[in-house]
Amino acid sequence: RPVAADIDKLYGETWAELTKKYYSEKGDQWPSAEAISSECGGDAYFLCFYKEMAFRHLFLTGKPRCEDRLAAWENYVMLFDFVIDAKDLDMFMNEQWASDIITEFVYQFQDNCQYRTDLSARDADEVEMLQANQGAWATNKVAYYLTQLIRVSNVGPVVEQMKANGISTQRMNASEMGLDTPSQTTFDLGYFALFGMARLECLLGDYQASLAVLAPIDVTSEHERYHKVFSCHTNLYYHMGFAYLMVRRYKDAIRSFSNVIAFIYRMQKSGALQHVPGGDQGQKSNDRMCALMAILIAMTPGVKVDDMVLNIVKEKYGERISQLESGNFNSTRELYENLFQKACPKFIVPSIPNYDGPQINYSHDSVRQQVGAFLKQAEHMNKLGQIRSYLKLYTAISVAKLARFNAISDDDFRSELLAIKHIMSQTESEPGMAALDGKTASALDIHFFVKDEMIHVDEADRVQRHEAFFMGQVNKCEEITERLRNRA
Repeated sequence: RPVAADIDKLYGETWAELTKKYYSEKGDQWPSAEAISSECGGDAYFLCFYKEMAFRHLFLTGKPRCEDRLAAWENYVMLFDFVIDAKDLDMFMNEQWASDIITEFVYQFQDNCQYRTDLSARDADEVEMLQANQGAWATNKVAYYLTQLIRVSNVGPVVEQMKANGISTQRMNASEMGLDTPSQTTFDLGYFALFGMARLECLLGDYQASLAVLAPIDVTSEHERYHKVFSCHTNLYYHMGFAYLMVRRYKDAIRSFSNVIAFIYRMQKSGALQHVPGGDQGQKSNDRMCALMAILIAMTPGVKVDDMVLNIVKEKYGERISQLESGNFNSTRELYENLFQKACPKFIVPSIPNYDGPQINYSHDSVRQQVGAFLKQAEHMNKLGQIRSYLKLYTAISVAKLARFNAISDDDFRSELLAIKHIMSQTESEPGMAALDGKTASALDIHFFVKDEMIHVDEADRVQRHEAFFMGQVNKCEEITERLRNRA
């Protein structure tokens, strides 16, 4: 379709080229809506979409003032009200544009939460302005607009209808297929609002809700619409993997992170990463996922990790993984905390602060809360690793003897054994399942049971697989060939 090709070029290339040519200096901003109003006949909705892109540039390169933040909110309200109320939205935008609008909306909410809760950095005029506009960027209103976009787009039933007909959402055309959605643009905004809502729930620390929102999407399929937008793909798997980590679904977390780490590695090798929109942010997400993978590898010894991904992570964090695996929790606590804080999302304090109270910084409260919850997990898993290392050495050993090795009483050690069984009995998702769904299975690589004060150990059956060896050798051959070419 010529319209689609034109939008792809104008949005994906021309806008960026013009920005780089005329507004690349820090602080340079696109003209105001009033200045260009005559160019579009004063079309209010055109100006809405224009201002959204202009504010996006301001938040990316400039330093938005309090009034800019409030104006950006009012513009989003007008834009989303227009989309929600429209029966047939007579405009076209591509998937990248729709995704960027939703991503920026959630990012600006996150940024404004941190802005308004750091009262120590606000002057009297800013505090007065924030106090007079407490509805702007309120958590319930942000969630409302994302939910309304999902509702009016009818995204859940439409996706189900397409699945039933064997049609990939990547090939979707609402008008030609007669689907039950107001327009293609409405559907795309609602579709990507699912990912925005999942990210929002993750920032709020509600990880079950974050995964539940993704129910209409087949997150394991390579034919879903989100694969057409690189930044959406990487953000989805980053936040989904993080949610899995925090709800103790470690194998699902490893699978989610591994998927994107391997994908980005292949793009780097081919040189495609530098040409894709959002490639720089994708690299930052990749670095965070590698740090989280380092934590998971140390916390869940014995869980299978793809050899290529394991090598990538160990190249960046091999020394830290060894430190985490070798020490007791008291000696590794700080390292766990540093890695987690480096790699976790920027959690938000969703409530409006008391502007009449002490002018202090509240913005880190939510981060400290999530760090505390994670460290409790890490402490439990550290004990598991120590006990597992002993169990790997025996086929049978008395409870009393292993309790002495761990310097605790027999009764306490029995509790630890039960805790291991409980913690490592995890829900695992399978292809075609919703993100929150799955089957209960053990993530342990050894089986054990207690009978007559004896612990009996049976190592899990290992499936002999040889493709990893050959793939590893192929990768080494490619690296050697590349080095030889560079020397030639």
